[in-house]
Amino acid sequence: IKFFRHIRKSLLMETGKTGKPTFAKASAGRYLKYAIGEIILVVIGILIALQINNWNEENKLLIEEKKSLRNLHIEAEDIVIKLEDHILKIDTLLIISEKTVAAFSENRILQMDNREASTGITATGFYATFELPNTIYKELNSSGKLQNLKSDKIKRAISQYYSKLEFVNGQLPYWRDTYALKEDWSNGNLQFTYNPKDEDKSEPNFDFSELQQNKDFNNRLLQSFRNQLVFQSYRKELYSLARDMCKIIAKELNLKCNSL
Repeated sequence: IKFFRHIRKSLLMETGKTGKPTFAKASAGRYLKYAIGEIILVVIGILIALQINNWNEENKLLIEEKKSLRNLHIEAEDIVIKLEDHILKIDTLLIISEKTVAAFSENRILQMDNREASTGITATGFYATFELPNTIYKELNSSGKLQNLKSDKIKRAISQYYSKLEFVNGQLPYWRDTYALKEDWSNGNLQFTYNPKDEDKSEPNFDFSELQQNKDFNNRLLQSFRNQLVFQSYRKELYSLARDMCKIIAKELNLKCNSL
């Protein structure tokens, strides 16, 4: 631009020095060409600057997206680990519950250890709220960055997992309210007494011989066990979606879901 301006000044000075129309006309023509060239150069410069700016902005967005995905990946791995641990614990309790239900059904509950039998009974009413890691998800969702992720597959996996989580937690009040053994707890059929020598500082004070003869209790226990099995299937569906989410995010980053 400075170069063209220098030429323009020279032409103007030359035009001012001579009065010859032909020279002035030639100078004006040359000046017009240089002026057009200068305009084109300015336009090209602006377009290049805009393109560079766009590249820089796209690069920033890519870096930010990678950072978001890495954080989501770490959080997803933590979710999978915690869900797996939770489900394994419930599966262990349900094995004891099934053993207890079978013992009642076959009139041999008195042959079971009291502590194990009481664990089998109480486990049928275990409906804990899922308090899983979600800080990164909340931050990205509230800022709108979650929707800016380019991969529709990742966004769909995240959406499916959190929709299922909301559904499962939303179902908890219903399953707690329909817990069939609430009557037995309120009537004192199922009680624990304080025992400082016990690891849990308590011991079951259940009259298993009476409960064995109580057909209504046996039916309620079976119903509670079956309900717990149904809800466990919800937990496992949630766990499956969490695994899928973790694997899909990891694949985008060329990583593996280490928790799997």
